[in-house]
Amino acid sequence: MKRLICLASFAVLAWPSVGQAQSGSFYLVGLTDQSAWLADRDSIRWSGANPMITLHQIYSTPRPIPREYGSGYELYQRAEFRIAIDCAGNRTRDIGFSMHGFSAGVRPLRLTEQGAWEPIADSALFSDLHGIACHNRIPDNQTPASDLQVAIVAYYQTMNDEED
Repeated sequence: MKRLICLASFAVLAWPSVGQAQSGSFYLVGLTDQSAWLADRDSIRWSGANPMITLHQIYSTPRPIPREYGSGYELYQRAEFRIAIDCAGNRTRDIGFSMHGFSAGVRPLRLTEQGAWEPIADSALFSDLHGIACHNRIPDNQTPASDLQVAIVAYYQTMNDEED
């Protein structure tokens, strides 16, 4: 029940107007206690029969990563995954990954190794991802966010409201 309330609050805060529905491209495809997952519909590019899409993981609390040079940690706000989806085989694989910090001074971390194909689990976390990427199907219960930063702020507001 708590997750349903959080999801509904997040949707209302991030996407207040149905009139913005056509201009946005960020759809909430997963919500856990640790993060929100947003699929960027405008990022879809096809390679043969497989679409590639960008998936953003917004952390509920900053992720400390040791600095590459010097001592201490940098705080990262979100991760960005570029994934390929095998629509017929119902599988995904990572093809790129980056982490982004809270300030411009935090250098993004990037990896470009291709992962192995893995089955898409039958879970609520990514229930809409396959439909968005493979069939251009927009989730019925959502209005997209037109800006990633607006969605991030709304997510943090939702998390703070839940703690009160």
